[in-house]
Amino acid sequence: TSPSANLQIDGATPDPKIIIRDSGEDNNLTITQGFNSYLFASNALYFDVNGDTTGDALSILAGGNVGIGTASPGNKLEVVSSAFPAAFINSTNTNGVRLDLLTTDGNARYQIQAIGTGVAGRAGNFEIQNFNTGTVALVIANSTGNVGIGTTSPADKLHVHESTAS
Repeated sequence: TSPSANLQIDGATPDPKIIIRDSGEDNNLTITQGFNSYLFASNALYFDVNGDTTGDALSILAGGNVGIGTASPGNKLEVVSSAFPAAFINSTNTNGVRLDLLTTDGNARYQIQAIGTGVAGRAGNFEIQNFNTGTVALVIANSTGNVGIGTTSPADKLHVHESTAS
């Protein structure tokens, strides 16, 4: 009966709404269902859940920066959390889980990986691999705790293997 915008649709509890505001407002379009909100603001998209109105559940800025736990991400992906761990990557692939780091020119590409049971002899290892050369730069062997540089099967607490120069 008393709309707070030019178009407002109210329903019974939980009260789904669509509110469109004039361009002078910070939020140009707000869609609300119960305690969840989607705010389409100038140059950004914000998602709030459970009545939180900080815009930090998920934020997507015009420049492509994405924030989880922050309304103003300063990087392409920024996760802010008081929880430990702040991020968790879980893979159902038997080869393990991997994070690829790549420069746009392709000159530097590394993989940080936790090896799964699908890779014989290396299951449970933590490895950093140079993708361009296919060599494992560093490994922490799960079965022994040994650290290897230049080898996937370190024989001692610290095992450095240097290939022969050609």
